[in-house]
Amino acid sequence: MQEAIAYYQRKHRHANHKMKTVYICKLIKLGHQPTIDDVVADLENGKCSDRLILALAKLNRYDINESLVRFVQEYFPAGDNRWRTIGTIKDDRIVETIMQVISADNDAKYNSRYINILRRIGSHSSYLALRRIIETYFDTDIQFIDNAHTLLAHEALKALKHIDLPEAQAYRQQVEVRYQARIDDELASYPERLTHDATDDSVRNAIFRMGHYALPTLIQWHQSHPSEQVRDLTFSLLLLNLDQMRCENNDNRQKAIAYLLTCYDELVERDNLTDFLNIICYHDNLVIPFVWRAFDENLASENALEVFALHQAESVFAGVVRRFQHKEHLYLETQQQRQILGAYINYLGKLATPEAEALLIDLYALGFTWFQDNIVNALVNHAKKRESAHDFIIHIIASNPHHYTLKRTILSLGQVGQGSLLALLSLLNPNSDLTTYAVESLGRLANSSAIPYLIQLLLDIDPESELVTKVHETLEKIGTEASFATINAWDARYG
Repeated sequence: MQEAIAYYQRKHRHANHKMKTVYICKLIKLGHQPTIDDVVADLENGKCSDRLILALAKLNRYDINESLVRFVQEYFPAGDNRWRTIGTIKDDRIVETIMQVISADNDAKYNSRYINILRRIGSHSSYLALRRIIETYFDTDIQFIDNAHTLLAHEALKALKHIDLPEAQAYRQQVEVRYQARIDDELASYPERLTHDATDDSVRNAIFRMGHYALPTLIQWHQSHPSEQVRDLTFSLLLLNLDQMRCENNDNRQKAIAYLLTCYDELVERDNLTDFLNIICYHDNLVIPFVWRAFDENLASENALEVFALHQAESVFAGVVRRFQHKEHLYLETQQQRQILGAYINYLGKLATPEAEALLIDLYALGFTWFQDNIVNALVNHAKKRESAHDFIIHIIASNPHHYTLKRTILSLGQVGQGSLLALLSLLNPNSDLTTYAVESLGRLANSSAIPYLIQLLLDIDPESELVTKVHETLEKIGTEASFATINAWDARYG
């Protein structure tokens, strides 16, 4: 890759400090030994950024890994930023170094980040280290409330969830039961404080930090606590804790969602219906009737459609279409109604079925100028699966008079995949202001077959044109020796 190396060396010479690091990483990835030697020398002197550590670690070379391990053993935890990527090295000697630091100061500012490094290493030694933290600090961690310190057992238990080893998960499930009981005990004292002062932020913050462990007690409070003040506050805390756990899936979370599905009227009264629909990420016989009600009462129709898009059952699709079909004009009178129609278009795009594709084409034919780019974006998912949708996108490019829609449509071809290559090459016209979008989309495809066409385009345009930069960016993304040779030859001539 001599042409690529020459290109990035030249870019490095003329770059600012921030971009120099970017190009050094490119040269490391290419295996350019002089660059690697320079960075390793800096590493051994304790000077190396996060990004460079990551670039070196990705090479996964024994000699470099040894230098990285020595660097960690000598300098950890001096500074902070550079340790975020150190888990990429995945060496058990780093595990022991981290454990020594945590043991020396169990209240250190960045201990939660160090525990995260153990999670990223993900080895059996990492599991044993996390287990040791849990067993050491489970009984000595002070309570969540009125406490700004890192709760090490809590953080280690969260990290343990991501260690993909049977023994790690078996141990985690065992500890979860004990931890749930411990948090239940702590929560027992909270209502008295809330009754005394409903604005007590320390209680809110503590419950937020507890995450899903607090959910069973919050449900119980909302159902039956004698204090109206506690019941009232509990509802917002339920939603707050669920919102921070959108990417999690556990029994406590599912039970909390199932409970809130029985609280439709209260969600509406508190203006939390939209918030709750954004939290739902699964479907069962309780969810769908709830979402239909929100949709039909026009209280959160856009969010309801997003939930329906996850649930691709034919019965739901038929119901959604029945409510929209032949009534599109009714959704253009106000901005809110236009937003609902836009959500309907997005819904049809996410389904990516032939029936949904046909409806999108029908909607385009109605000439809704506001939604043409929405329809194009929705058709992209269909075009990845079916040639008919791809052909219709080409038809839009050939027939639509609106520049913005043409721009969005041409850029969308880069998302469709290699099947759009010929269509994009046909748009490389040196006299068209749409060419820049075709060049950008070719960069997404990164197909080396485009190189001769891009060379011809460079020959046909003014060397001072802004389009030259776009062509160079696309050639860089293609990333072959031929593409870098083209850029180098151009720069040598026009510099």
